[in-house]
Amino acid sequence: MCTLSDPSTPIVQFISPLAAAFFGSFATYLFGVYRENKKENSNKTQAAQQVLFTLIRQYNVISRIKRDFFTEYKDYPDRHLRILPAIDSDYSDLRINIDSISFLLSTKFRDTLNEILQFESIFHVIIVAITNRSKSHFELQKKCESAGIGKETIITPELIQQIISDRLDIILKKSTDEIYNLLDEWDKSFMPVIEKFRNELIKLFPGHKFIRPEIIKKPKQMS
Repeated sequence: MCTLSDPSTPIVQFISPLAAAFFGSFATYLFGVYRENKKENSNKTQAAQQVLFTLIRQYNVISRIKRDFFTEYKDYPDRHLRILPAIDSDYSDLRINIDSISFLLSTKFRDTLNEILQFESIFHVIIVAITNRSKSHFELQKKCESAGIGKETIITPELIQQIISDRLDIILKKSTDEIYNLLDEWDKSFMPVIEKFRNELIKLFPGHKFIRPEIIKKPKQMS
């Protein structure tokens, strides 16, 4: 009869089934951990990609509005009268889910969260400011129409003073100046924040590709 004390019985004969069971369970555990980590990383990269995409959309919205309505008249003394209503949406869908990238708090890139929040706030402040200015300009247009002034009429400060009140003129000037100040602040800092965020994501998730911001360029004039 074969016993453990029998020197002719290889000890591995008794250990192998136990070891196989142990390592099999351990391998299953490790695979489970690997799969969970992979899933977690996938969720993080998808969330980060979505935030990056939203930031780029915000950038392009402001770029388009600035290009189409504000750039041309920046140095005009009567720019507050010349710039037409510039917006037809509140862009409430362009909001960042900051909770989805809260994992950055446990990294060395935690300060980026504050920068993203700051510039998303600036985006919506600009949109609200442009919307309010547009409403005031619609009021100006109605007064011009009531006075029989058409699109071909040369608008002068003197003519405007005959049509609108000092209150509306001041509101338009103040809101227009505020928008230009906001656009200057946004223009200097928004794109660097996007680029910084993208570069940090590349370091956090090597091997993953993150979308590049595309800058809207002014279309070529037709000759």
